[in-house]
Amino acid sequence: LIHVSSSEVYGTAQYIPVDEEHPLNPQSTYAVTKLAAERLCYTFYKEHDVPIIIVRPFNTYGPRDTHPRIIPVAISQLTRSNSLKLGDLSSSRDFTYVDDIVEGLLLTGQKPELQGEVINFGSGKDIKMLDLVRLIAELVGRDDVHIVTDPARCRPDDVKQLVADNRKARRLLNWKPKISLRDGLTKTINWYLDGNEGKWVWKNY
Repeated sequence: LIHVSSSEVYGTAQYIPVDEEHPLNPQSTYAVTKLAAERLCYTFYKEHDVPIIIVRPFNTYGPRDTHPRIIPVAISQLTRSNSLKLGDLSSSRDFTYVDDIVEGLLLTGQKPELQGEVINFGSGKDIKMLDLVRLIAELVGRDDVHIVTDPARCRPDDVKQLVADNRKARRLLNWKPKISLRDGLTKTINWYLDGNEGKWVWKNY
């Protein structure tokens, strides 16, 4: 059984890059539930020999995303106008394209001897949200972008920085991310422009 947790269980990074031994300090209800599920899985592994591996992806993105997160929100707004309403853009994240995450999960499923392990999946690089938005604007052909900070979109529990240490995944699974952020964003934007706007149910965010 592969339990898909989240890098959010680490909270704001106390050191960079974040390895699997980093202290756990979830800062949101979402992150707390992810950590609670991890604890439950680990207990079943230790007490009942249930073969479980825990993986922690770092900010997965790509086509078919269905939540109001920064990349699809920025794409949706920038394809309609030069104006953006966003939250706090000072934090940074390690964005990993969905194909790379899926490959990591498939490789994990082929390694039953790793049961009981915790493994990070991330690119090993972070980008500030403001720079991310500027890159998306460049890729959709927007030159003069006006960004408005919307207090309603600011999260008081927001993690300030996360960068994956992916050396364990490289060593145990021979996994490494293959798709750059620029290429992954291009794929995501093209999917959106190919008539899939309606599949993002929150498109008016």
